[in-house]
Amino acid sequence: MTKGEVAKLLAVLAAAYPKFEVDDVKVQVWYEMLGDLDYAVANMAVKKLILENTFAPSIAEVRKAAMEILNPDVMT
Repeated sequence: MTKGEVAKLLAVLAAAYPKFEVDDVKVQVWYEMLGDLDYAVANMAVKKLILENTFAPSIAEVRKAAMEILNPDVMT
């Protein structure tokens, strides 16, 4: 994922959570922590978290949701 795509994700979070502020430092940190993820997966994870949570997610929560999308539990 590019830095610009991370900025898009953060803009979505800021729109969904009015108290979630975005600045250059936040974009850089989130890029360093989530830049290895595919944008489409990260975008789905962010949307899922917005639908489920009343507070903005952390980097760890976005990463966890992305991993759950990539590796869904298979019920036997």
